Amino acid sequence: MTTRLHSIFVLVIAVGLFPGCGGNVKVTGHVQFDDKTPLTVGEVIFESDTLQARGLIDRSGNFAIGTTKDGDGIPRGEYRVYISGASEPTGQFLVADPREPRGTRADPTRGGREIMRSIIDDKYTRPHTSDLVCNVTGTTVFNITVSRPQ
Repeated sequence: MTTRLHSIFVLVIAVGLFPGCGGNVKVTGHVQFDDKTPLTVGEVIFESDTLQARGLIDRSGNFAIGTTKDGDGIPRGEYRVYISGASEPTGQFLVADPREPRGTRADPTRGGREIMRSIIDDKYTRPHTSDLVCNVTGTTVFNITVSRPQ
């Protein structure tokens, strides 16, 4: 029994000393438009057949990918990458009351929801149209350049 406990202890220590041998690796990056200005809203999503991880984009355009929290990393592998939530308010609201005429600007205090507009080309908002793929083999910096809507 003592030998078995000793073996488990040695294994736990070895995994702690050599984090590159398994577990998550750090993935960070920067998102910018064609004109080099940073994208400052939304989140970057890394997706494989078995995992989805995400990282919020900060005011400088930087992100850190995580599976349970921003920056905790992801397992090695190939990921499709896309961006969600890169939008801005239009100043118009959905009509919350079906009795109001269509096209009426609803008052948000009465339950109207503001209409948002994407600030990036729609192709970057879906994993199979973004053409963004990242092969994570170790600590990775993955920078992204997006275009504005046409």
